[in-house]
Amino acid sequence: MSMPGFDVTEIVRSTAGKYPGGAVSNLSRDELVKNVKTLAANDPAKADQMITEVGDNIDQRSGGQYSGKVDQLQHLVKQQLGL
Repeated sequence: MSMPGFDVTEIVRSTAGKYPGGAVSNLSRDELVKNVKTLAANDPAKADQMITEVGDNIDQRSGGQYSGKVDQLQHLVKQQLGL
């Protein structure tokens, strides 16, 4: 997924890389999604925190320009993952 000026997949990679077991820099987008789903199943609190942090990073990089859409996407992703 991309938005003008930055790549959301890269933001997810950089955010996930901060967490233990988060070595995701070489993963494809599909593998990254699979890892997030696994994380959500194994540690819902950590997955919730990571999704929130990704949204915060997008808001920061976009100057809040997409904050409403980011909030909607965070809610949708959390709902899809059962968080």
